Amino acid sequence: MSAARARRRTPTRRLGTVVGGTLMGLAVLAGASAIAGFTVTSRFAAGETLAPNVSIGHVAVGGMTAPEARTTLERDLLPALQGEVTLTWPGGTQRVTRDQLGLQPDVDAALTAARAVGREDQWLDRLRTHLRLRREAVDVPMPLRVDQTTLQAMLAALAPRLGRPPQDAKVTVNENNTLVKVPGRTGLVLDVPASVKTVTTALQDPRTATVALSVKEKQPNISATDLAGLQMVLSAYSTPYHTYQRDRTHNMALAMAQISGTVLQPGQGFSMNETVGERTVRDGYRDAPIFRDGKVVPDTGGGICQVASTLYNMALLANLDVTQRDHHSRPVWYCPAGRDAAVYWGSKDLRFSNSLKHPILILGEIRGDRLWAAVVGHAEDDYDVELTRTNYSTVGYGKKTVPDPSLPAGKTVVDNPGNIGAHATLWMRVSRNGQQLKYEKLHDDSYEPVTRVVRIGAKPKPPVVPPGAVVPPGAPGSAAGITPQGPNPPGAVKPAKPGKPAPAGSHAKPKPVSHAASHSWG
Repeated sequence: MSAARARRRTPTRRLGTVVGGTLMGLAVLAGASAIAGFTVTSRFAAGETLAPNVSIGHVAVGGMTAPEARTTLERDLLPALQGEVTLTWPGGTQRVTRDQLGLQPDVDAALTAARAVGREDQWLDRLRTHLRLRREAVDVPMPLRVDQTTLQAMLAALAPRLGRPPQDAKVTVNENNTLVKVPGRTGLVLDVPASVKTVTTALQDPRTATVALSVKEKQPNISATDLAGLQMVLSAYSTPYHTYQRDRTHNMALAMAQISGTVLQPGQGFSMNETVGERTVRDGYRDAPIFRDGKVVPDTGGGICQVASTLYNMALLANLDVTQRDHHSRPVWYCPAGRDAAVYWGSKDLRFSNSLKHPILILGEIRGDRLWAAVVGHAEDDYDVELTRTNYSTVGYGKKTVPDPSLPAGKTVVDNPGNIGAHATLWMRVSRNGQQLKYEKLHDDSYEPVTRVVRIGAKPKPPVVPPGAVVPPGAPGSAAGITPQGPNPPGAVKPAKPGKPAPAGSHAKPKPVSHAASHSWG
């Protein structure tokens, strides 16, 4: 039975083998016929040209040699790939070429890939490609590489233009001592790493026309929120100065610029010497008059004491706690006696602390012919402060004259103009809503008078030599022992003509010497 069945199945298996072999043969014949038809009309088989119906970047280069294809690409594709794109950012745009952004089309790689079309290693892959080329074009993309160094350099060059520095919120005080708030603004800064990635990706598509750069916001150091507690001017004080004293004015403006903008938290102290620093030529300070040992002498940083005096009154009027203050050796003209403050690097300083409940801001500047300073703070720290002086008196200065043999007789020179002394006691009254909170004596100040010193000429006058007299060598009126010659030797009084008496007084009267009034300094 098994053998019979086997015999009956044998013709069926043979028939399937024959049919399969026949179909395979037909497929091979059909492929061969297609290849034969494909190569008949081209030099492709000889390796001279690219396959027909091949394009690079949608530019037809089929059937061309490699040099012909390169020329076609340089004419029809590369100009479009190097066209302009528009870079955008908040508030601005910039048109640049792709070449400026570092785009570099790889033509060699594109031609190599195009030449490989239809020349695949496996014959079945070649067959599929040839069949496809008969139906449609095969497009090879143009490889695009972006040089990162070129792109980063381009973006770095654009960064200052599209960047916007942040602006701190600030407060100012107008001429009426009224607070004015100026809101801040966020800044913009180019995010270079993120923008490099964005541009590199966008340039891969030749159709890209606009690229938005990545920009980050930069917050200001001081925001409007930070200034919420600065609600009013707690105190303001100003002192006059002489505008014609330019070096002194320069020093005051320089020091006040370093002080203005200082913020003191509750309990935080202020030192003028620490804030301003040593007054040196290297730091821009100039020579101007100061008090030293009762005299007015030039010194680097002259005028800084007026800054200290202005700040001292400002601090008292704001009810701040003054912890160190020295007065001048003599009264100053720009500030009442008892309300001045002297500073000198290494010995005298002005110190006070914020004894209020909230932070305060110190402002200061030159306004016209006055040096101005103010404290800005919270309305809850507003107090009524009254400063009064008692026991004020002045002390006259003495006068001293000193003979000076080096000066001609009658000539005077003022060595020290002198200055009056004074005494004053300063009191401070602090009130709020009409209720007195504090009344105390701050200090007793005594300013010693400075003696006026004048030098008077005591040089003896040379004797009058009569005509024809012989003057011994070394004697007054002699000229190295030379005997005067002639009737009228040099220096002799010319005799009157006969019949006319000699005029009374043979020498001219010396002119009086005037001295300008002096100023007090500090």
